[in-house]
Amino acid sequence: MDSRGGLDRGARHWQLRYGLQRLRQPHQRDRQRPEPHDPQRRLIELPEPPAYVRLAKEDLWGAVAVAILVCLATVPVAIPFLLVSDAGLAMRLSNAAAVVLLFVAGYRLGRSSGRTPWRMGISMVVIGALMVGLCIALGG
Repeated sequence: MDSRGGLDRGARHWQLRYGLQRLRQPHQRDRQRPEPHDPQRRLIELPEPPAYVRLAKEDLWGAVAVAILVCLATVPVAIPFLLVSDAGLAMRLSNAAAVVLLFVAGYRLGRSSGRTPWRMGISMVVIGALMVGLCIALGG
């Protein structure tokens, strides 16, 4: 203890270094009444992983679906560069298309996760606008 009643530097170091072990071990009162959603218990109850893992057909189809989604998500952002000869204008139109896509993705995320769709969509737009502003400020 230091003069103010707090932990001294060595005690704080010990607490930071070895305190995680105490957090991993349940307290005495928790042993009497385990929580139904205890993550440590769920990990212990999991079956052993197989010795050899192979890719299944569903894994390959999932990878193909992700690749197609990535390509389709970049098409609206790339179209202004194909249609507009001025690169600066095309870049701003591309940024606008990306922000619109962010709103749509945020709206759908909000609707599917049980949150307010408009709030999630606007949050994504704000994040996208900040990213676009940062890119413009850095010379992009």
